[in-house]
Amino acid sequence: MINYIEETYGIPDENIVIVFNGSENNSEDSKDGSYVAEIVLLIPPIVFAGLPTPLMPSINCYLSRQMVENGLTNIEIDSYVRDSYIPLPNSISNSASRSVYLTPKELLYMDGPRIAELSKQPRPDDLMIHPQHVPEVGEWFEEIFVEFEKKLLRQDELQKLILKNGWQIFPCIRRLTWADLDKSTAFEACRLIAGIFSFLGSHEDEIRYHIMHLARRNSITGFTEYQKLKNIITFGVENPMLVECQHPLMSRFCPAGGCFIKELIEEYEKPYLFE
Repeated sequence: MINYIEETYGIPDENIVIVFNGSENNSEDSKDGSYVAEIVLLIPPIVFAGLPTPLMPSINCYLSRQMVENGLTNIEIDSYVRDSYIPLPNSISNSASRSVYLTPKELLYMDGPRIAELSKQPRPDDLMIHPQHVPEVGEWFEEIFVEFEKKLLRQDELQKLILKNGWQIFPCIRRLTWADLDKSTAFEACRLIAGIFSFLGSHEDEIRYHIMHLARRNSITGFTEYQKLKNIITFGVENPMLVECQHPLMSRFCPAGGCFIKELIEEYEKPYLFE
């Protein structure tokens, strides 16, 4: 992932903060005292001259999805909710949960248990990186930010068209909520349902009802999976999303000839000269 970021976005690895978060697995699914951990990569805002924006979680989610589509594995795309936090490196939140900085070399050559052992002691401050502004990265981020703003404006205008005569669930989404799917596809279906129901103005409880119905139908019941669903619901509430017909799952469950949403989008894209 570090190599991908460096090659794709031109961000040198010395500007990437690597944080190890680990804790004992005390969930109901695991009573054997096993250790669970995640590696978090942070790009400090100074690198891309970033300013605080509520769009940052959705931009991060978009970039992580791009990485998955390009073949990177073990990337969590459902963690970008606004109330999430990353423990301060060299901190210990309790006797079983620790967080520590790592260098790229340590990440490459140390195994999980060795890193977990390393996290038990504070690291020296000289391991902390000193990021620098990279002008090319700033230009790239500005393009991404403008693209997202245009996307939101288009979405707002389409929302007015859709809600003008009263909201209704898209036929593809209605079918999707009752579909039998493999687990990976079911999670993606949950993302679509959360985003579109939120786009139509549904309350969080209504979104949760449909998500949990689909989850139970497709045997998504574990503790870790429940936390993932919780993040999906929160992200959908925070980022209402009109997913259009080109999405593979939307087209898979699309009725023959399309539906009202297709017509509305066509009307928006190519408005009639005379009404």
